[in-house]
Amino acid sequence: MNNKYIIKATGEREEFNSQKLLSSLMRAQASREIAEKIVAQIESELKEGDTTREIYHHAFKLLEDEERPAAVRYSLRRAIMELGPTGFPFENFIAEIFRTKGFETTTDFIAQGECAEHEIDITAWNKDKLIMIEAKFHNEYG
Repeated sequence: MNNKYIIKATGEREEFNSQKLLSSLMRAQASREIAEKIVAQIESELKEGDTTREIYHHAFKLLEDEERPAAVRYSLRRAIMELGPTGFPFENFIAEIFRTKGFETTTDFIAQGECAEHEIDITAWNKDKLIMIEAKFHNEYG
């Protein structure tokens, strides 16, 4: 254990856990070898009180230098967070993904149920499928 404490996005202090960093890098499909190399470098340079944001930026830069496709995936969550505090840009983003796949889409569709109206965030359809999506967007780190 390195017993260094970092500051989470919520402001909470937490002991640095290299396994969390390793897991996040590997979820972005970085190779184990590269992920372990990045974790080792971060651990060696880590200072008491570093923030998770600083650690992320450092890890991202190192990953970008080693495996660019994994770095793009690693930065996806932050890019989505930058869409803003409401879910509307996120819903439009998801609708656009469906449009690029050949679907027609609408957002904020109101469907009349037997007893009540239902808001459907995204409706996507093509000749074979109808997809109704309740999109959950949480603009919080932590």
